[in-house]
Amino acid sequence: MIKKLPSRLHNLIRETYNLMLVSGHIPEQWKSSTIIPISKPEKFNYNMVNVRPIELLDTFRKVHLNFNQNYKFQVGDDI
Repeated sequence: MIKKLPSRLHNLIRETYNLMLVSGHIPEQWKSSTIIPISKPEKFNYNMVNVRPIELLDTFRKVHLNFNQNYKFQVGDDI
């Protein structure tokens, strides 16, 4: 979906990510997430042992985290 945005929004997103990278500031909303219990393939039977947590993240947060990890890897390894 992000790929379908107009180029001016791509530029705005890129500038925002660059600013976050330089300043080290991450929006407060990105520091929390929603955890949803999903039942395992076995029967649930209302037993919490048969549930696994799934963390739902905002798309922009996922992109930023992925970019940030790649950046740290490249800088750390002098690539």
